[in-house]
Parts: sequence; structure tokens; C-alpha cells
Amino acid sequence: MSRNIAIGEEIYDNCRAVCHCGHDARLNCAAIECPHNFAPHVSDCLEWDIDPHFIPTPPNCCPKPKCKNDGSCSFAGIRFPNFKHIPQELLPCGTRCVCLKGKVDCENRCPSVPDIPPPHMPCPTTHAYRGHLPGDNCCLHWLCREQEKSTNHCSHNGKRYKLGEQWDEKGQGVKRRCQCSINNGLPNVQCHPGGCPQITDRFLQPTLDCPNPTVVIPDDPLVLCPYVICNDSKDSGRDLEHVNIVAINSTSARIRFTLPSLLVGLIGHAELHYTTDMNIPRSQWNIQKFARPKRLFDTANIEYHLGNLSPDTTYFFQIQVIIEALQSGPESQVYKLYLPPIPSTASTTTSTTTVPPMIMLDVQLNAVSNDYKTLKISWRVFSPQEKKFIDGIQIRYKNAEKDQNEWKTTPILHRDVRSYMLRDLEPGVSYAVDLLFTPNPDIETHIISTKPIVIDMPSSPKDLFDITVTIHPNDVNVDTLYTTIKMNDLPFPINKFINVVKISYRSEDSMELLHTFKDPDEEGRIVLDGLKPNRRYKAWIDLYLTNGKTVSSNAIEFTTKDRALSANIDKIDISANEAEALRESDLMDGRYFYCLVIVSVFAAVTAIAFVVVLYFLLRKQSSAKAPITRAPSESAYDNPTYKTYEIGERPVEENGIEQ
Repeated sequence: MSRNIAIGEEIYDNCRAVCHCGHDARLNCAAIECPHNFAPHVSDCLEWDIDPHFIPTPPNCCPKPKCKNDGSCSFAGIRFPNFKHIPQELLPCGTRCVCLKGKVDCENRCPSVPDIPPPHMPCPTTHAYRGHLPGDNCCLHWLCREQEKSTNHCSHNGKRYKLGEQWDEKGQGVKRRCQCSINNGLPNVQCHPGGCPQITDRFLQPTLDCPNPTVVIPDDPLVLCPYVICNDSKDSGRDLEHVNIVAINSTSARIRFTLPSLLVGLIGHAELHYTTDMNIPRSQWNIQKFARPKRLFDTANIEYHLGNLSPDTTYFFQIQVIIEALQSGPESQVYKLYLPPIPSTASTTTSTTTVPPMIMLDVQLNAVSNDYKTLKISWRVFSPQEKKFIDGIQIRYKNAEKDQNEWKTTPILHRDVRSYMLRDLEPGVSYAVDLLFTPNPDIETHIISTKPIVIDMPSSPKDLFDITVTIHPNDVNVDTLYTTIKMNDLPFPINKFINVVKISYRSEDSMELLHTFKDPDEEGRIVLDGLKPNRRYKAWIDLYLTNGKTVSSNAIEFTTKDRALSANIDKIDISANEAEALRESDLMDGRYFYCLVIVSVFAAVTAIAFVVVLYFLLRKQSSAKAPITRAPSESAYDNPTYKTYEIGERPVEENGIEQ
């Protein structure tokens, strides 16, 4: 069935094509093609889904595509877009993850650490250990002990000495000369005996207090001088005997040993060195000091207890006895002890760990405000035993003055995270901060932080660009063709805060809005010129600040002066000014006459003085003049033999005969 189509009308051919009737009375048709996919650079969607039950009906000929996969990832209950990096607060130490096409791709940024030190270490393998680099508490590396890497100083008894430096060491029975020098390519302290006091016979005589005095000669005479003890035991005193270290429970150990009888009765203490990593240097081991009452070893059998250890952990122990008089003492070998896990109760079906229904932890919260809107929250490291109960942590915070239920929480963080940054807080508000624990789903217990903190946020600094411009009627000075407007309370210097001032104005008999741009002077005044006389105007000001903001003033209305009134006022002002000028001219003429007389008199006196001085100088010169030419002599005319000749009359001499 045919029908007439109007020019410009658009029709559909059963969703096969769309036709348009042009101005040339021709029907132009184009096939309808429905896009089902879009390139990733056009849309964030990676896969599209089309409704298979869609029925095309003009003008809805194409089904609306729906995004099936946008490449986003779900991690820790948070949705991250495609190619987005996972925040480090949600990841364990040393891990870096990114959302890549719907999957979280992770990598470990820490290099693998071999079991033995690599051969390229700058120190012997016996001095190498696995530790953390400065500023990196995550990745392990093979490192050298600090004292072994030093090549310009020696470390001795907790002090540092330069190469070649010498010093004397004195103590109870000790006197030696030490020097820092290079030995086998490494700095080393070498000491030499400085002389020991002689033991007199008085100390070798038996007394009631010392029935059997015995002289002890140390194995190293450079370190210790011979001394006398009141004990005839043959024990060398070098080794600890009957050392026994056992686990009392999952977190405590008992240490027993027998002190050499040679050291019984001396003053000192015992040091227990322990660690969970045998590869770290001895100086980094944990130390627990024990002492008997009054620090006196009154018995040979010593027993100590050590607590606060981690269950299900292997420890290494070494005992060292320090005798105060010797500044050293015997030490034991390194002992290995495994502490058992927390006891479990077995049932007929499962084995469940016996844990309390509630665990209360002091996480040692600390808060530091970086600025007036940002707060950094940090807490202590959780022990391995505590990490077994903690699956994740959250920070909750609220305005300390608001209701108890208005808490805000952060996303769930990994239990190894130690700090988090709270942003977009309100300045000058007190915030209450606490930790929320997500327990391990396999453990039915409730973990509570016992010590929340309250911190006051600093107030926001005064914004110098917070400018308010209000124009009052007395701030406007109106004339015939121009008007001066003064803006008050502007910051100084004005050009530091204001780029330019835009004045918009309009007269009451014209709807045309005019504007001009001006630079204010140092007092904030601007001049609006080009106005017509005897007109009422309405104007307002826009300040364009240097920080990109714009500040507008209130509107002010004023009426310019009439031209005739302004001319009369000008004439009156001119007449008054001319009269004043004439009076000032007469006064100036009188002053000029007096000055001219004074100058003339002074010039006449100066001229007369100059003539008098010149006269005396010339007179003095003429009287002191001496003759410089001789007076003519008349002796030639008295001599009869003297002859004169006129020019050209001198006779010619030829062989002595005059002619």
C-alpha cells in the first residue's frame, strides 16, 4: 500500500531500513545495523550481553546492550575497577596486586633468599646473617654485621675508636694498653699488658676468713691479672654444669644450671640470650637478666623462669654468667627448645582449641595529625599467637561529642598492616578512634580493643582568599563623567590576591549591560569613566582572585552630576584659584626683588676685592724682576784697531793679503 510522505518525514521499513524524504522529493534509505560490541577504548565494558527475546519494533529496532563483564575485581569485600592497584593496606607485607580483567594478579616484590649466604658477600660467611635493609621492615636479605663491614674504626666495650688510636683500660685487677689496628684486612682491637700489681705475702697467709688462699693465674694474662681466692677447689670455673632448659607450658620455660664452685660467693648476674632465628647476629638476640638477692651467687645451683614466649615456636637459648670483678664469666652452649601449642580438648567428632570467649588486647593505638583533615592511625605488631585469632582489622572512628552509634569504619585491613590514613575529617573536632577485630571464622571468640583514644584535630588555617566586598554609599565619589569607587577590607598587597577587577554597570534608561576591567590602586580605589551626566546608574564589582576564584560585591546605585552645574562649580573654583594665584605671584615678586639686591651687592664687593688683589700681585712681581740681558759695551769704539764693515764690504783674504 503506497502513501504520500511529507518532505522531511522519516519512516521505517520493518526495522530493515530507515528512510528520509529529502527536499529534492527523493526517498533516501539506509539499512539498520545494530552494534552488539564496543571497543574497550570506547567503553569500560569487556563483554556485552544481548537480550535473545528482544522483538524489534520501530522505532526501537535495536536492543539495548548490557555490560556482562567490566573487568572489575572484588577483593576484601571492595570492588576495584579494571587495571586498579589494590591498596597496600589490604595486602600482606611484600605483596603487590592489581585488578586485571576480572582477576586479582599478585606478585611478591621481595627477592628469594637462599639458605646459605651468596659467595659475593663483602664479608666472610661466618659473619653474614639474614635481616632487613634500613627503611624496609618487610623483605629479608643477606647482610654483614656492622662491626665487620667497618674499615675505619673499631668497636670495643660499646665504644668506637679510630684506626691507630690507643687507650688504657683499667679496672678491678685489669690494666692494659689497647690499640685499634688492621688485622687480616679488618679493624681489630689488640691489647698488651700494662703491668699487674704484685701479690704480697700478706694476702697468702691463712686467716679465719680465708683459711685456704689460692693464687689464680688467668689463661689470658693480657685481660686479667693474677688474683687470690679463698677456695681450694680444683674447678677451673670455665664451664657451666648441668644446664637444663625445659618448657613449663606453652609460653614459659625453666632454666637450671650449676655454677662453678670457684665463682660461688662472688657478685654478679646471669644473662639469658634467646631468639627464634639462629641466623641473626648475637647482638640482636633478646636478653633477660637474672640475679640472686643482693646480686650475690650464694649457691651453685641456679634456677630461673622465663615467660611471655610464643606457643608452637622453636627458641634458641644461651646462658652467660657475668662476674663483676672479672667483667666476664663462663657461658653455655646454644640450646634448642620447642614450645608446644596451646592445649586442645578432643571431642568425639572434632578437635577444637580451648580459647576464652573474649580476648581483650591493648593494641597501643597512636594518632598523628598530618594536617587539619588527615589523621594517621598506627598500632603495635601483633604476636604470632594473636594473629591466629585475628582474620582482619578495621578502624572505627566518630565525633567524640556525637551519639555512640554514629561510628564510621574503614575497609577490612590485613592483620599485618600497622598503620592507616584517615582522610576528609572535620577540622577542630575531637575524634574517638578504636580498632575492630574480625576473628578467624574457625574460632568462636570475641576480640576487643581495651584502650580507644581521643584526638583533637587542629583547626583549619585562616583562608587569606576568603574576601568579602561590600560597597557603601559613602564609598562612591560621583562626578559628571566618572565615578570613583573604593573597596574596603582588601588584603595587602592587593596585587598578590587580586588579578583584575571587573565593573558591570547599566543606566536606568538603557537595558544594555556594560562592563570594563580595571586595576585597583594601593588603597583599593577604581575609577569608572565614560559615563553620561545626569544619569542614574546601577553597578557591581567582580574580583578575579589569583587562586582562580571570583568574588562579587553588592550592587550600588548612584546618579552622575549635571554638566551645567559641574561647569558653574568649575568656574567658581577657577576664579578663586586665579585670585589666589595673583596673591601668590605678588608675594613671589617681592621676595625676588630682595634676593636680587642681595646678590648684586655681593657681586660688587667680590669684584672690588678681586681688583685690589690683582694690583698688589702685579706690583710685587715688577719689583722682584732681575735683568736677563747684558747692557751694550762701548769699548769697541774706543779701540782704534776695531773696524766695522758694512754688509758686502768685508775684504777677501788671499794668502794673508787683504785686497
